[in-house]
Amino acid sequence: MIRAILSLARELGVDVVAEGVETETQRRLLVAASAQAQGQGLYYSRAVSAQESMQLLRAGRVRGSAPDRAESPD
Repeated sequence: MIRAILSLARELGVDVVAEGVETETQRRLLVAASAQAQGQGLYYSRAVSAQESMQLLRAGRVRGSAPDRAESPD
């Protein structure tokens, strides 16, 4: 079903963000299914407040959609 959704999104020209990516295995499956799909979830970062998000962005601790694991805000 995931491949069908990704295929439909590709045909429609829309971006896909997979929510709930929590493990390296899930990230790899997502990347294998579609190089264009993006992910969000605990694998990349714990939930942060809007203020903390701005601090991370200003400090350059947040990267755009990249296949590598983002730095954790420890």
